Amino acid sequence: MKIIIIFLLVITQTCKAHTNCFFTNCKRGDSVITSVTYSYKIPACETKQISNYIATTFTYVNFYKLKYNHSPNFDLSTLEPILDQRTNKILFKLRQDANVTSLQDAYEHCINIEPNINLSILQSKKNSLIALVKREDSNSQYWISKLHLERVQY
Repeated sequence: MKIIIIFLLVITQTCKAHTNCFFTNCKRGDSVITSVTYSYKIPACETKQISNYIATTFTYVNFYKLKYNHSPNFDLSTLEPILDQRTNKILFKLRQDANVTSLQDAYEHCINIEPNINLSILQSKKNSLIALVKREDSNSQYWISKLHLERVQY
């Protein structure tokens, strides 16, 4: 519980907690804009499974960094963090579901988009790390981590 509270405190310092889709449930039809919270790359993925695998992997890495104050070791073949047996089984299952062989392979099924891109939410489940969005300028659809989405306030 203590780790979750620390994680949320760190994230709220870098995100606008009142508008970030990670903290508020952005709903279908909401206008959002891409934002950079802790990295400069925003992976926009073609499938829900790939996006979920990437978002979950980086969430585990960030929790580990907060708990131990350093990065975990990484498996050189999958590029996944080497954590406890339970977590590694979860990542293995997510990688299988995404039908990829590694984190690098997953990224090859995504594009990187810039901050400040206008999007609309097409699907966003309350307890999910990701959302399906549509670009307003081209109608392209992607799955993106909710940490990179800010609700537009009118």
